[in-house]
Amino acid sequence: MTDTTLYCGAAKRCITPPKELMGNLRGLMNMRYVAVEDDLYVRALALRSGEDTALFVGFDLDKAPYPQESIDYFHKTYGIQPENITYYGIHTHSAPATGLRPKEAFNDPRRRGEEVAKATEAYENYLLPLCYEAVAEAMASLRPARLSFASEECAVNMNRNLHNFRIREDGSVEEFAGGMSVLGPADHNVYVLRLTDPEGKPLAFLINYAVHNTLMFQNDYDGKGGSAISSDMGGNVSALVEKYNPGAVALWCSGAAGDVGPMNFSRPGRPGGPGEATKGNPAYLRKKEAMKQATVLNYAAVVRAVEKMDVGTDSAEIRGKVRFVEVPARKLIRQGEGPGARVIIDNEAEVPPYRIRLHLLRIGKVAYCGIGGELYTTHAQAIQEALPLKNVVIINHDASMIDDANYIPDDENIRISDNGVPGSRAWAYKPGYVRPALTAAAAEMMDEML
Repeated sequence: MTDTTLYCGAAKRCITPPKELMGNLRGLMNMRYVAVEDDLYVRALALRSGEDTALFVGFDLDKAPYPQESIDYFHKTYGIQPENITYYGIHTHSAPATGLRPKEAFNDPRRRGEEVAKATEAYENYLLPLCYEAVAEAMASLRPARLSFASEECAVNMNRNLHNFRIREDGSVEEFAGGMSVLGPADHNVYVLRLTDPEGKPLAFLINYAVHNTLMFQNDYDGKGGSAISSDMGGNVSALVEKYNPGAVALWCSGAAGDVGPMNFSRPGRPGGPGEATKGNPAYLRKKEAMKQATVLNYAAVVRAVEKMDVGTDSAEIRGKVRFVEVPARKLIRQGEGPGARVIIDNEAEVPPYRIRLHLLRIGKVAYCGIGGELYTTHAQAIQEALPLKNVVIINHDASMIDDANYIPDDENIRISDNGVPGSRAWAYKPGYVRPALTAAAAEMMDEML
């Protein structure tokens, strides 16, 4: 009989940019940084069962840099099978952009001039060795562990694409994909995997929640367009869990949040209130307040999930699979410039299909489904329903930049966008193909692992 006794090791390293680099680094949408609101980290979680090892590496960045190179390094150095490695960014929009971005040129800092390109390369050369140090420590600290899993609802997220309307000049309404709506689908569950030693002391947490880490995006720290670096809600939840569980490492990752954003929890100031005595740009302070409140709510859900857990199991089989799913695409022809530019869709043109990297990792009775792009909610729900396990967790941005998936919209969003309403994104995905392709591939992969 195969030994499936579980071992766990975890570690982290601070990857906040050095001061001498920060001024020339750039974030998404060419955001520049003038301060640090909270530190950025890379965290590593290693799990071993028999001869199989699973590795989770999470960066407090928008995307994990150089995924293929790093996965190859971990495989060569530790013998971990590539299909057992989950390598992701928590998708904070308030951290420097890193890695090569051939499919995302508008966010490639190397296009912002020689000084920015040099600073970006220097930062990558700074943070990747720290990542490898964290993984080395996690692997060296493997010890017997018990695994528990639970989920708890959390009202922080909201659909940002469906059931939004605006008024035309004649009083009629038109639907568009954008804005925030409580009627649109969103997974409100916080999924928590906890690892403890045999005596019950926490060693590590893997926390998952479907939301964009955008509460601190473009926070205008100095009132002149310069922002403060922040790991946003996700990184701050990790920090709180670690604060109240000394010695443990808490990884946070985003679920299916392609069409899901955070609610805004900022409160309007009152004349003569204490907020007026606080130094700082008011717009920045409002964003910071919203982020902190969302962090508290998300952390509270983690605590409630942990309270539900039983003593867990000290045995869990590890199995992984990776498959590139190809789905038909169509040609988009843009006429004009700017947000109001018209887009013509050519459904007949021959264009290369989209490649979506689908990654399944089963740890006992829990399955993690990694997506290279940003999966929309209804696709995630279909995958969860198609798999025989009760606990299926979606991880967006898993080894992203290896495939060309980017956002992965559902047919309803494609339908709205195809109506040509200004402000709606035009999609090259052909409707009707993504969901059946992903669910069929996921079901086949899971069958092979059971």
